[in-house]
Amino acid sequence: MWTRRHLLGTVGLTAAGCAAGALGLSTRAQAADLRFAVRRFPVGQPTTVRLVGYDPDRAEADVAVFQAAFDAACEAPPAQRLAARLQAARDAGQTARVLVKPAVNSGNRFPYTASPRSVRAVCAWLREQGASEVIVADMSGPSIGTALALGRSGLASAALAGGADRIVAFDELGWRRYELEAATTFHGHFELTALLGDADFVVNIARASTHKLALLTLSLKNWQGLASGSTRRRTHASPGRSLVDFLAEYALAIKPDLVVIDAGLVNTTGGPDQGLVVPVGAVLVAEDMVAADLVALGLLRWASQRVDGQPRFGRPALLTDPTALLWQAPVIRQAVALGVGVARPEELLLSTQAISAELRGRLRADLDRVA
Repeated sequence: MWTRRHLLGTVGLTAAGCAAGALGLSTRAQAADLRFAVRRFPVGQPTTVRLVGYDPDRAEADVAVFQAAFDAACEAPPAQRLAARLQAARDAGQTARVLVKPAVNSGNRFPYTASPRSVRAVCAWLREQGASEVIVADMSGPSIGTALALGRSGLASAALAGGADRIVAFDELGWRRYELEAATTFHGHFELTALLGDADFVVNIARASTHKLALLTLSLKNWQGLASGSTRRRTHASPGRSLVDFLAEYALAIKPDLVVIDAGLVNTTGGPDQGLVVPVGAVLVAEDMVAADLVALGLLRWASQRVDGQPRFGRPALLTDPTALLWQAPVIRQAVALGVGVARPEELLLSTQAISAELRGRLRADLDRVA
């Protein structure tokens, strides 16, 4: 476990005994864990995806550039609803413990993992809104330990700079079994981090990239990092099933209070750990993973078509085929069928600032096209 008292170069992660004792290592999820299964925006009203542009080159040298764009994005309803809940908990003297889940599949730098600037900005914003504890956690892929991945990617130091209290690896804390009849691909059950039982709020910090097995890695795919090793192995080694067949079912149990995707850079080929990076210069804030992923996928398409003469190895056809529908991307299609997010264009309100008219028009056209 990292804390603000530890050196940033630390590479070992161990769970604090008090935290493990408080969480327990129960084998079955408690009913309270499923509070995250509830959508957090008013039923019957459209959910907003806020997209704010910024200069990615300037942001590399000046953290204030991204911070200004992120602050503008947080003026929209998704962030304001979370802010109100955090402040209400603080005013009532209740805990407001926030689990921040970035995409840390490897030690490679953004956009092959979540961006450090988004992790720093989110942690600092949560502090400002009254979070009593901010915990940044993930479990990386099997090729690298989580601690090493967090350090090499710059996410550990960014989290500490933003005011995170703890940085932990899920595999140090144990797992809970979730049984959900609607999770038919998982045969009704999977294991997720026990830390969810101790969290009051959850934030999903994703990135926009292609993926060799899942085609795309956006916010729905980011929930794979919540799962135990045995659950992940099932998603990669189930006869007649591919990884993408499983991903949307995690959202039956866990829906975030906020989704943040830094699309300052996007990876358009051969992801998740390598590929052709294209600058887009936008940060996305949402409260619905399906809505967030639709807009992020639209950004990936736009970026891919801008570099159409570049090598296409590892680039899904849905990024380059002008007739392909965003709503028919496999994980989006599954999520819509499961009812875990928006299901129709009229349910998604796209709000933009400092986004070119060309890009805004392309996104809206892609979002509205369902057949």
